[in-house]
Amino acid sequence: QVQDGVVRLVIPRVHADRTVAQLRPRRAADSLLHRLSEGEDEVHMMVCEGLLPTSIRRREILTLRGTDSGAVVLKLSRGANGTAIILQLSSPLSAFQALCVALCIDQHTERQRQRGDG
Repeated sequence: QVQDGVVRLVIPRVHADRTVAQLRPRRAADSLLHRLSEGEDEVHMMVCEGLLPTSIRRREILTLRGTDSGAVVLKLSRGANGTAIILQLSSPLSAFQALCVALCIDQHTERQRQRGDG
């Protein structure tokens, strides 16, 4: 979710015993964001948040931290020449989840660029 410059990512939590709750949505009300807003199954979710920069020209694009631990789980930045994107991730985020976040942020910043924001 991207709203007012804040990126919020909700993923199933990996517990200490390496198990993950199986929270399969069958309808819109079953989504992780909906369950979180209703205060349901919070123990089984990890929430990460970060701020998008106000300028799309900045080198650092996004740092996502776990809201309960403060640990950095994803860092998205531009390389020195500004064309390459650097994606750093750490557990419990999977490479697939990190790539999905990166693609969403890229799409969001492209829309900003087209509107002339930043």
